[in-house]
Amino acid sequence: ARLFPCPRALLLLAGRATGRSEGIQRLLTERFFDTSLSERCLEWSPPFSVAESLAATLADHRKR
Repeated sequence: ARLFPCPRALLLLAGRATGRSEGIQRLLTERFFDTSLSERCLEWSPPFSVAESLAATLADHRKR
């Protein structure tokens, strides 16, 4: 996929013009997920924190 920066206002305008405002709004809304219930039910926890995982991903990207 080719990704490029696009101003939020332009996306909202495109959503209105195409009748897809609701979908664009969902795309632009921050999402937070609580995995604690799943972790308790499965008796599992991730081996790394989000911060550790992001740092490792960034380090790998910098190597390439």
